[in-house]
Order: sequence, then structure tokens, then C-alpha cells
Amino acid sequence: MSYELLEDGLGGAGPDGTGGSGTSVGGTASSTGGSGSGAGGSGPGAGGSASGTGGSASGGGGSGGGTGGSASGGGGSGSGTGGSASGGASSGGAGSGGASSGGAGSGGAGSGGASSGGASSGGASSGGASSGGAGSGGAGSGGAGSGGSGGSLVIDYPVTTTADEDDPGATVGSPGQTGLSLREAMDLANGTPGSQTIGLDSGSTYPLDDSLPIVTEGLVLAGQGASLDFSPASGASPCLHLDASDVSIQDLEISGCNGEPVYSNDGAATGLELLRCYIHDSGQGVSLAGTGTLIQGNRMTNSGTTGLTILGPSAQIRDNEILDSSTYGIYLSNASSGFVLVGNLVVRSDVGLNLGVGVSGGTLWFNTVEGSSGFGISVGLASGLDFRNNIVTGGGSWGLNATDARFTVITHNLLFGNASGGCNNCTPGAPYLTSDPQYANAGADDYSLGPTSPALNAGVDVGEDRNGASGGNYDGAAPDLGYLEAN
Repeated sequence: MSYELLEDGLGGAGPDGTGGSGTSVGGTASSTGGSGSGAGGSGPGAGGSASGTGGSASGGGGSGGGTGGSASGGGGSGSGTGGSASGGASSGGAGSGGASSGGAGSGGAGSGGASSGGASSGGASSGGASSGGAGSGGAGSGGAGSGGSGGSLVIDYPVTTTADEDDPGATVGSPGQTGLSLREAMDLANGTPGSQTIGLDSGSTYPLDDSLPIVTEGLVLAGQGASLDFSPASGASPCLHLDASDVSIQDLEISGCNGEPVYSNDGAATGLELLRCYIHDSGQGVSLAGTGTLIQGNRMTNSGTTGLTILGPSAQIRDNEILDSSTYGIYLSNASSGFVLVGNLVVRSDVGLNLGVGVSGGTLWFNTVEGSSGFGISVGLASGLDFRNNIVTGGGSWGLNATDARFTVITHNLLFGNASGGCNNCTPGAPYLTSDPQYANAGADDYSLGPTSPALNAGVDVGEDRNGASGGNYDGAAPDLGYLEAN
């Protein structure tokens, strides 16, 4: 899994796939080769803006990878059905960012690409752009290579300075001082009813002297590969505090926060997303409430407390890497029943996964937990758990702290090298492996499976796509155990 932000064709989309008015950052501004005035440079499955004008401004990226928008047709409708008005480019989209359901025919992405419970490899959870952006494969033989950042993402408030300014009355047209700052853009978005999109400059670093304004309206914060550096701030308040529904934080690096890097305690919130972000060196970890929160494709390292805390029901926690947390890698509170925890890597924490008292109805599939100083996974008094296709290794105590009664099903797992044994009060069902999984290079934090690993093809098909852009749900006779399918 790559955490080069905005690589692998993974572009950004709003929580509902709708646009607004403002400046389009999709595709290229002028023709850069390819088919001249034909297909634009937007990525696969690009969702439309509300005005239906996506794609590139005047042609652009080539006709190879994604579905593209035509110069005069473009992005599709506000519902995020995607596609170009007069055709579009090739069929299916490029790289791992293609639409997972309803690929492009001759008219673009079918239904926006959300798979089970959210995006399969970076798409919006409820429609919109499934995984736009040229990334490393956006344009084909004549296009923009690594350019672009989402097919027709419309920016309402483009941040135009890296300085942390807070000018009274700043507007897009008259920002004052050196330009419109992120802080000023967030104030403007909070003052505008409905969901707004803030766009940062790809590759830029924004030093911030204090926590940002609390988010009180729907928002897409499109990082586009930018970095927020909170190390100049002295306080320990949450750096990004979400107090609204329909907030999506995408493609952003966040570092140096003394408090929680991203935080929500609004139990009534819905539509919260944290997608493809790199969060590191923070005093505390990410903590999110709300119902149906989607946390996908993130890398979180060096948290001073728990790496990720979930405080609401029906969360989707997919394909994240969480390393070096001081307490828990992931903590699911007693309010987080109905969670789905799939494809995560948790390394070097006190307890890798810790479930709160009263949690029920959780799914734990295809996770790898390595090197916990205590339990690998502590189930405690949680109940109704489906525990399959996981690897738990190298713990300082038991790999799994649980009783049999806590599970509806517990099969096809590997527990190895945990100091006290595999499970202290449970008997995992067959097949149950206890041999070395043979990580490719654990010393370099590469926990993919080596070529002779017993975990290869040792899982059970649970209907989960672990094969990314490749065909089928898995590669080989059966799925692999752990967080990453070997191809």
C-alpha cells in the first residue's frame, strides 16, 4: 500500500459526490498532448460537479487511463454518476483507483464506485468521484503522467498562501496580506450554509501557529498532497475539530499536533471521512465519533496515546497502517457496535486492538497485528464478533485475549510468536495456523507475505475484494491471511 499522497490514481471527492461553484482543479488547464480537444485528464470514475462541468478546461491529458471528460461535455451530473456528456475515454479507468462497481463504458463511470461499506480503494463512500485524479496512471499514452488531482473536483475556497494569516473580512477576491490562508478559508466555509470545498496547493507545507477553526458546516478539505505542520502551535487542543456532519478530510499530511490531529465528539454526526492521509508525530491520536464514519487508506505513526479511537456505531475502518502508538493501536469504544475492521496493519503498540465493554456485532477480517507489548487483540466483554483471515504475531502476552463465547465465527487465522500463547481462553476454529507467517522484511516494517509464507492462500472467501485493480476478490486458490493480498 502506497502512502505517497495522491499517487496510485486516488483522487478526492466530496462525501456526496457533488460539486458547487468555484475553481475546478481537475485535469489540466490546457492541452498537453493526447487527443487534442478530445478526452480530458480526469481520473477514473470522476464524479460531476453540480453544474456538470468537469474534466479539463480545454482538452488535456490524453485518452489512456481514466474515463475523462470531454472539453465541451465533462463531468456528469451533481449526483456523481460521472462520465462525459459526449463519450469519454477508455473503458474501466486506470490503476488501483478505478471504479469498483459499474466501470466506465463509453460514457464514464457507472455508479461512482463505492464498494461494500464505502470506497474499495479510495472512492467516495456515497457516490461522487470514485477515485479520480491522474496520479501515476491518469492519462494514457499522450497525457499528463502524474498530473491532476481528481476529475472534476470544484474548489469553492482555494488557499493561495502558506502563511497562517487571519485577516478580518478576508474573502477570495480580497484576502488581504499575501493571499487567502487556510484559516481564513475555513472561516468562510463555516459562514456558508451547506458543504463547501477547500483546496490546498499540492506539495506545499502550511506551518500553523494554533489549532484551526472548529468545522461547523459540511466540508471537503482537499489536501491534494499538501502538509499541515502544527509544530509551531503550543496548545494541546484538537488541531482539526469536526463539529458537523458530511466532513471529508482527504489526501493530507498532518504532523506535530500536540492534541488530537483530527477529532469529533459529535455523536449525532454522519458522513465523516478520513481518506488517504498521513498523520504522524502527534501528542494524541485521531478520535472520531458519529455514525458510519469511514477511515480508509491512512497511515498513522508515532501517536503519543492511541493511534485511532472510534466513538460511534457502524464505523468502516479499512486499509489503514497504524504504527508506534503509545497505548492502543485502535480502540473501539462501547459505543462502536457494528464496526467493520478490514485490511488494517497495526504495529508496536501496548495493545494492538482493544474493544470496549458492550461492543457487539463487529467484523474483523484480514488484519495484521504485530509486536504489541501486551495483548495483540483484547476482546474483553465484546460479543457477536466475526474473526477471520487475521494474523497476530510477536505480542508480549497472549495474541488474543478472549473467550469462545465472544465470537459468532473464529476460523482461518494465524497466531504466532506471542509470548503467552495464541489465545488465553479460546480455541480458534480450524484451519488455525501457528507457524511463522514469514513477513517479507519485518525489520523494515514490510509485513507483506514472503513467497513461501504459510498464510498465502490460507484464508476463506468472505466476499471482500482484496485484489485491488486485479480481477476477482483475491489472487490464487483462496485469499491470503493478513492485511495485504500478495499478487
